[in-house]
Amino acid sequence: MGMTGATKLGSIVDLAEAATAIELITAAEGLEYRKPLAPGRGVQSAYEIVRARVSRLEADRSMSADIESIVEAIRQG
Repeated sequence: MGMTGATKLGSIVDLAEAATAIELITAAEGLEYRKPLAPGRGVQSAYEIVRARVSRLEADRSMSADIESIVEAIRQG
């Protein structure tokens, strides 16, 4: 039972990281439309981290590489 739980936990963590990455990318896109309003310091810091890895979405494209890039940033802290 313990090994099954550990394996399931690994899957849950992977999915949580991917969902968080998608939310961060979506939030960064949303901030683009709020300009010239400025976010707070913490949100601005997160925005800069996301934008250092993922460019603004200006045309339809696959987001899988972008999501994986942010997942890596999450894993690195």
